[in-house]
Amino acid sequence: MQDIKQKIFIFIILIIGFQSSILINAQEVLIPLSENSKLKEYYKKNKVTKNLKAAAIIELPFFEDFSTSNLYPNATLWADSFAYINSSYPDLPPSVGVATLDAINEKGEFYTGAGYELSFIADYLSSNSINLDYPGDQTIYLSFYYQPQGLSIDDPQEKDSLILEFYDLDAQIWNTVWKKEGSPNQSFEQVILHINESKYLKNGFRFRFKNLASLSPNSIPSLVGNVDHWHIDYIKLDRNRNASDIVHDDIAFVKPMQSFLRDFQAMPWKHFLVNPASELKPNIELTYRNNANTDRLINQLDFTFTDNTLNRVPETLNGGASNLTPGLLVNYAAPFTYSFVTNTPDTASFTIKSLITTDSSDPVENNQVSYIQKFYNYYAYDDGSAEVGYGLYGDGTRFARLAYQFNCRKDDTLKAVQMYFNRTLNNASEKYFYLTVWDDNGNGEPGDIIYEKEGVLP
Repeated sequence: MQDIKQKIFIFIILIIGFQSSILINAQEVLIPLSENSKLKEYYKKNKVTKNLKAAAIIELPFFEDFSTSNLYPNATLWADSFAYINSSYPDLPPSVGVATLDAINEKGEFYTGAGYELSFIADYLSSNSINLDYPGDQTIYLSFYYQPQGLSIDDPQEKDSLILEFYDLDAQIWNTVWKKEGSPNQSFEQVILHINESKYLKNGFRFRFKNLASLSPNSIPSLVGNVDHWHIDYIKLDRNRNASDIVHDDIAFVKPMQSFLRDFQAMPWKHFLVNPASELKPNIELTYRNNANTDRLINQLDFTFTDNTLNRVPETLNGGASNLTPGLLVNYAAPFTYSFVTNTPDTASFTIKSLITTDSSDPVENNQVSYIQKFYNYYAYDDGSAEVGYGLYGDGTRFARLAYQFNCRKDDTLKAVQMYFNRTLNNASEKYFYLTVWDDNGNGEPGDIIYEKEGVLP
């Protein structure tokens, strides 16, 4: 491709059709995804299979907040791989990371037989066997948090329920013990259930969540996508509890760490070096919460910066101590002095870890988050985790133009453009388009054509 001059804006123009037209009545729309690209990519490379070897019996306490798992549930605790472990769909969970149940299977695709009108059983999250052989014990309780919808753009309909079942080992059947009808997004809500029936107080007790889902009826296949998200977090099963044991003495991160760049998630290393100070955000930004009903002390908040391209000692910055009032959600922001400097000429990457040290025995897994800041050979606005698709709908979209604007920091050569196209039902989005690169006209709008290729398919 052609050289791109310094301080020139690049516009990627997708022209649907083969002639120019004025966009009059088209509307911008956000569309639920019809696949999970991360699961599809991982499954294709690794071929996730069911573990046929019996897992070891789990002794109490059973605790899971999904802060250490990625994509699939932890096989030491869970018997299946249908739930999607992530931190991008929930809205302010108790701790970073949740299990999401939706309409997409472990391969990242719609379930076979997924329908529009009738709800179907979609995902499961099933525990491995647990030792509850405590006859007559009246102090065993299971608690968990749940949230419908979250940051998804589609809420579960009333019929699209979240269900919890217990396994009767002697009868070899699953019994429904709790159910919640679908609803729009709300804050995470906690449920606590007493387990005192003798049929469950066995060595080999199991529980599982499942969800009912139904695809949104739509005559436009490209508007049909993943729906009916339920998010589950902070599951705790133990003895010596009671019905009021719903307060968790835990300070936890509730969001992942984000890019340290002001405008991008990633950018070319040589372009960053033009003016590093102007590219970086002024503050480190984190979100964490005191889940306790008492004041809690953070003894120390540390940030460790590791240069992944050179073997040198990591640098640690101290964020100080603080006292958190009960239930306090903290949006932390503070200046930092790390300069992101290394001796490599073309690429670089840095791992930044944040660790909370507290005054008691918090689950350490949710007291740390990390981020890899990448400086390779591309600019990127997104973080690589697609939650929704974007499109135009209505009269006038046949010859629509969509533009993305990039401010190139120095003279360079544009060699490729990477895009993720949301796969749609029946591949309805397979339409030809022009891929066009324009320079800036001086007013922040497309000017002269630098490059154009027609007949491109998603």
